[in-house]
Order: sequence, then structure tokens, then C-alpha cells
Amino acid sequence: EKKIKIISKLFQTVFVAVYVFFLKGLDFLRHTFAVHALEKMNREGCDLYYALPILSTYLGHGSIRSTEKYLRLTFETRDSITDSMSGIYDNIFPEV
Repeated sequence: EKKIKIISKLFQTVFVAVYVFFLKGLDFLRHTFAVHALEKMNREGCDLYYALPILSTYLGHGSIRSTEKYLRLTFETRDSITDSMSGIYDNIFPEV
């Protein structure tokens, strides 16, 4: 009976670890896909203001807010993406 409890506990621990890893792995893939898709759209000259709803729909999200959670700027592309959006926010913050 003691061996059964040990095996049962071990099985539960392994099952939980695999389950959590699988979920986090899928989340990581979605993050990676979203970032690479945004970078590709930017390289191809897409207006990101219009591209984000398309990416959001493609990911199956009901709103852009859900998609924002998956997007992270990489160091390599930060400048090009922010520069491509500068026309949107140029007049918001005055130059100092």
C-alpha cells in the first residue's frame, strides 16, 4: 500500500509538471508567433495601426487588448517599429 501511494504521488507530480510545461510551451509559441508576425508586417511596410486588428483576428482574439499581452518588442526591432509609428504620436509629446 505504501508503494502504491508513492507511485501515485509520483504520477501526480509528473502529470502536473508535464501539464504546466505543455501550457507554458503553447503560450511561448503564441508569443513568438505574434512578435515575429508583427516584425514581418513592419518590414513589409504594413501600417501597424491596421495590421494589429488583422493579427488579433488571426490569433483568435476578440480584441486587440488580448493580442497586446503577446506582443513584446525585441531589442533588434524596437527602433524600426517605433519609427514606423512615429507619425501617429509625433504631435502628442512636444520636443524638449
